[in-house]
Amino acid sequence: MTRRRKSLSEEDRALWKKVAETVTPLHRKPLKPEAGDAKETVSGDALAAATAPVAGKPVAPGVTARKAAPKPLPPPLVPLDRRTQRAIDRGRMPIDARIDLHGLNQEAAHHRLHAFIEAECARGARLVLIITGKGRADPADPFAEIGVLKRKVPQWLALPEFRGKILSVEPALPRHGGAGAYYVRLRREGRKGHRP
Repeated sequence: MTRRRKSLSEEDRALWKKVAETVTPLHRKPLKPEAGDAKETVSGDALAAATAPVAGKPVAPGVTARKAAPKPLPPPLVPLDRRTQRAIDRGRMPIDARIDLHGLNQEAAHHRLHAFIEAECARGARLVLIITGKGRADPADPFAEIGVLKRKVPQWLALPEFRGKILSVEPALPRHGGAGAYYVRLRREGRKGHRP
């Protein structure tokens, strides 16, 4: 047996209006008046204000405001292929530059890393080594974070400010620092494609 829903009472409608006035709408479309609200229609001025562009720029009659074009996504990182890894391991692909971030706080390390990547890209380097260190426990502070730069550097290299310049980021081989260092393969200047 199905029960038919009753229409809202005047008291319920008044309560609902009070609640609705406190809510910020997700969309700027005016609400359709309910059957009992035929007397309260939205005026032309209120409708224009509700549908006006948010940016505040006037829009010519009959012309709809255009959405801003989305920013292009940074190119994706690609993993080092086996051939490149073997070339690095055998010394056939030289490391063009290296930076050691040991002993720096996060702000200084981020600044130096940014300047380093910019300079090496401008110089035309292809492969650089970023040494972060593995981190070690501080006996005086058992709650101190271990290996903060080791964790943060890959996160920073994934930011848009770096991504257009970086082709890949991989942990280094043991002879170059192992878990405390990263190989960063740089893109060639002027090449926006995904291939090396």
